[in-house]
Amino acid sequence: MFSYLILNEQAKHMNLKLLALVFSLFFCFTSKANHLVGGEITYKYLGSQKFDVTFKFYRDCRGGSLISPSFKLLDVNTTKELKLNASLVGIRDISNVCDTFTKKCNPSNKPISTSAPIFEEHVYTYQIDFNGNESSFNKVCLLKIGMGQCCRPSNLTTGGSGNDFWVTASLNLCTAQRNSSPVFLTSPVLSLCCNQPAYFSYTAADTIDRDSLSYSLTEPMQNWFNKVDWSSSRNFKSPLEDYWPIGYDKRKGANPNVNPPIGTYFDEYDGGIIFTPTNCSEITKLAIKVIEWRKDSIGNIKL
Repeated sequence: MFSYLILNEQAKHMNLKLLALVFSLFFCFTSKANHLVGGEITYKYLGSQKFDVTFKFYRDCRGGSLISPSFKLLDVNTTKELKLNASLVGIRDISNVCDTFTKKCNPSNKPISTSAPIFEEHVYTYQIDFNGNESSFNKVCLLKIGMGQCCRPSNLTTGGSGNDFWVTASLNLCTAQRNSSPVFLTSPVLSLCCNQPAYFSYTAADTIDRDSLSYSLTEPMQNWFNKVDWSSSRNFKSPLEDYWPIGYDKRKGANPNVNPPIGTYFDEYDGGIIFTPTNCSEITKLAIKVIEWRKDSIGNIKL
């Protein structure tokens, strides 16, 4: 899974977005996961200390229904929380299967019996008003917006099975009080074919503030403060078993320019990932952090 919008760093103009997901590897189409496999949060400044927030959950339609997820606002310094009553505004099928494949996510938010990986996107929205319902937070500098639910898939093979799923976005009302977050340009990749090179990108764009963006792999989270568990052989920088030729010197690092790609290459400038998954029974999680950068009043580039 990718777990998304969250972070512990504190910096000027820091606005962070996290994409959280669960990767399933198929050879091809043999595995099944629990219902919740990904999520992301974005927000748009409306003026007068109001923000439109969009929450997206990605659900594996072969698992259970998504029911009553949690939405919260956090004062990072005091850890004070406030519940947000977000509303479900839409569900759409995002299954990456042929048009002739009849078993898609229909009816929505119901378990579907099939071996193929099929997914749907659940969209919730909420308007934060720091002069209204959220006025008790209007003097706070660093905030986090979070969403989540129990539980991560029971069949995760890289640790974290049963841990809660949690995604966050950061908002700084002191140094970037009129900021809008970046938005991911495509739906996430949620399943891969084993022993085949994978080339995909989690590129985002900030079309409102035109801030520069950078990307990094980060720890998936199970709540505001606790990281998801990993098995001894895996970690957030190496979340799955990838291809390394016998005798290859790993000190040289990943090489995305050969066929098949060697190791796992992550592009910090555009969110691109290139690798060749080799363990056909592996189900893992992945978190991508997006950071906005802009110039201050004297031209220095800061978070």
